Amino acid sequence: MGESSRKEKNLKNAELLSIGTVSRLSGVHIKSLRYYDRLGILRPAYTDPDTGYRYYTFPQLSVIDAIKMCVELDIPLKNFTNFIDEDGRRIRYAELFNYGRQIAEEKQRRIEEGLAFIDEAQKEISRTAAYLGKSETMECVLPEREWFIDGCKEPKGREDYARQLTKLMLEAEKQGFSIGYELGIFHLYRGGEKKAYLFVDVQGGCPTECENFFRVPESTYLCRQTSRGSIEQSKEAFLEIGWENYTGIVVETELFTGEFDFEQPVYELQCLKNRMDYPFCRR
Repeated sequence: MGESSRKEKNLKNAELLSIGTVSRLSGVHIKSLRYYDRLGILRPAYTDPDTGYRYYTFPQLSVIDAIKMCVELDIPLKNFTNFIDEDGRRIRYAELFNYGRQIAEEKQRRIEEGLAFIDEAQKEISRTAAYLGKSETMECVLPEREWFIDGCKEPKGREDYARQLTKLMLEAEKQGFSIGYELGIFHLYRGGEKKAYLFVDVQGGCPTECENFFRVPESTYLCRQTSRGSIEQSKEAFLEIGWENYTGIVVETELFTGEFDFEQPVYELQCLKNRMDYPFCRR
């Protein structure tokens, strides 16, 4: 190496940060910094022609912070180049941060929905733990619920039941609903007639006008553990109900238990205790 080349190298090394130093300062692994170079989103300010060692400038630490933000928000790094000028010298932070805010707010919304799901599931686990394994009827006040429903024929076995519920959930998601944890079948009694419906719990209200969306108000139910298909024996299960001209609903749903058995889940029958003119409210 000539004297002038040696001096140039020493000068550059004195002004720049080595890849190891950048890794320590940013908390980003050296392999990741090399990967960013291959993607073209973080080119080294100088690469030693003899050793291939990469060097960076102090301002590039800010670029790394922006890249880390993209990683944390699940923004594909290939999209990062959309905010860098063609010459690679300028990053359009205003556009990047606006885009990042949109992603972050959507992520926050999903997290809040997830936390709401966990809260409701934990409440249900606490409720059912009080009489899990017991055969007697319990009186429970169940909160307001929002369902996506569809009329159905009585499922013929477990596979048919799962198939119909899967179809219902896919339709609910297609219409923009966020699926909750509760699902099952219920019978609507009205004017001496009975009609069967499948339902899935949905959260966040009704996104659009929808004939399949119903809100069940908070009310008192008679509840007892059972096996799937027991809804057909509701009148025998709840002898205290005056079934003649009964107006209300009986729900059969899987119990959300602290330890859930996928092969043999515990079911619950929920019979609306007090008669109502019509137990559903369409939004």
